[in-house]
Amino acid sequence: FTVRRAAQHLVLNADDPEVRRRGLLEQRPVTWYSLNAQDPLIVEHLSGGGEACVLENDELIHCQGSERTPITSIQCVPMTLEGAVRYNIGNALAAVGASLKMGLSVQAIQDGLRNFRSDPQSNPGRLNVFDLGGVLAMVDFAHNPHGMEALFDAASRLPHKRMLVLLGQAGDRDDVSIKELSRITAEAKPDLIVIKELGKYLRGREKGVVSGMIQDMLAQFGHPEDQIEYVEHELDAVRHALDWAQPDDLLLLISHTQREAVLQMLGELQEEGWTPGTSPLLPIIHRTNKAR
Repeated sequence: FTVRRAAQHLVLNADDPEVRRRGLLEQRPVTWYSLNAQDPLIVEHLSGGGEACVLENDELIHCQGSERTPITSIQCVPMTLEGAVRYNIGNALAAVGASLKMGLSVQAIQDGLRNFRSDPQSNPGRLNVFDLGGVLAMVDFAHNPHGMEALFDAASRLPHKRMLVLLGQAGDRDDVSIKELSRITAEAKPDLIVIKELGKYLRGREKGVVSGMIQDMLAQFGHPEDQIEYVEHELDAVRHALDWAQPDDLLLLISHTQREAVLQMLGELQEEGWTPGTSPLLPIIHRTNKAR
C-alpha cells in the first residue's frame, strides 16, 4: 500500500481479475498491460487517450491513444521461450510500461528484453532451462498453486513425449493450498510425479506429513499410483529424474532446498554433453512408492 500511495503512475495487469477490479477504482494515471489487445478495457482506455502495452501478432506494442509503437517480437525475448511462457510475456509487457514511464528509450528497452536470459547466472531458480542430450530440464522455484498452474501452461506449449514433475511443499501451507497444488498437478497428467521432502521447511509439521498428504490427494484426483514415487532429498530426486529420462522428455524440476546444487549439477552435465542412458547418476537411492 505504501508503494501504491507513493506512485505517480501505475502499470497494472488487465488480465488479473482482482488487479483489474481495483485498478478501475484508481484515480492515478494507469498503463494497462494485457496479452489480449482487443480486451474491451484496453480498447476503451486507449479511446480516451490512455496508455497500454499489449501483445499483438507476437509483437509487444506500446499504445497511447491511437499511437502505436512496436517494441520487439516475443521471439526476441528469451525469457518467453519463443512465446511458450505466457506469464513472462506479461512480465515483459509490464517491464515495457514501467520502463517507458521511467524515461528509458525504446532502444534501451529492446536491448534489455533481448539480452536478459532466465539462466542460473541472471535469474537463478526461475525457469532455468537445460538441454541434456535431447531432454529438456526446467528448474523453477514455483511454490504455490498459481505458480504451478502457470508452469504447466508453459509446459503444454513445449513439445515433449513424456513429462516428469518434481513436487513438494512447505509445512506452513494450509491443507487447502496443498490440495489445490495436488489437483493442478494431477490435472496436468504428468507421466511421473516424484514427491520430495522440504526438510528445511517443515515449519511445524512432522517429516512425511506434507509429502503423504500430496500423495493421497494426487490419488484422490485420479493420478495413477504407479506414476507417483517418493525420493526424500531434492538432489537425489533430480538424479532419479535424469535416470528415468529419455530423449524428448520434459522434466519440471521444482527446486526449493538444494537449488544451487541442482543448478550446478545440471550445468556440469550440459557442459559435459551428457545424454540420457549413457551413465547412471544414482547408484544408491532411498526411493519408494510411498511417501511415508
